[in-house]
Amino acid sequence: MKENAAKKRSNNNNNEDEEVPQVVFERMIARILASVGVPMATGLALLHLFGVAKERNLWDVPLWLPFLTTFITFGASMLRIA
Repeated sequence: MKENAAKKRSNNNNNEDEEVPQVVFERMIARILASVGVPMATGLALLHLFGVAKERNLWDVPLWLPFLTTFITFGASMLRIA
């Protein structure tokens, strides 16, 4: 009986240690979304702006520029995920 009670207490302690408080969890999610979402949104916005500029003949965007900006912004986003 004493062994069962000790096991239950150790299981309760292990379960309590594994839980992350809700406030900490929300902060983690906010930081992940910011560090991943900002570079990705920047990349998408730049692609859209380059497309609009080329479509309206405002600027003949060199083909390498969208590739480079996509590589940098999406790459930064992927590095933040890891």
